[in-house]
Amino acid sequence: AKISTLEINQGETFSVNHKNYVRIKLLKPSSSEWANFSFDYQHYDGYESMSRVKAMITYPDGKQYKLKRSDIIKTRDNGWTNIRFSFPELQVGSVIEYSYIIRVNDIYPMEDFIFQYSIPVRYAAFTYRIDRRINTNFQISQEKYVKAMENGFEMRNVPALQLKDFTDN
Repeated sequence: AKISTLEINQGETFSVNHKNYVRIKLLKPSSSEWANFSFDYQHYDGYESMSRVKAMITYPDGKQYKLKRSDIIKTRDNGWTNIRFSFPELQVGSVIEYSYIIRVNDIYPMEDFIFQYSIPVRYAAFTYRIDRRINTNFQISQEKYVKAMENGFEMRNVPALQLKDFTDN
């Protein structure tokens, strides 16, 4: 599952909050690549910030491990920050979950909401809270899977994206 909420706030300047939640069940040994998270953002002059980073793994036997602050690595270099972490002791059947908020002190560029990956996606949702004075336009591809909601879109049972040579996947 992937659930994202976009909030655009207007004060003296615009700010955008991207709230993200991801939940993935590891079905094969090769699924371990999904257990590594890395995100870069531009911290120079407070342009972007990341907060409320939370991560947890639930093992097939039901035991859970919540990543501690010390499990999350944060590095800074030339105006950029990288946040990364990996889930420990992966097992087939484990469920990984993580969430975070990105705050951007500008309205452009907007982050893309991607809902199709190299693994099937059972559920994805994108919701938005935008001041009515702001004109918006959403471009949707793969409309076959998209259902419009009052303030957003949802997708169910989206098949894995099959990468093909010489195409714009």
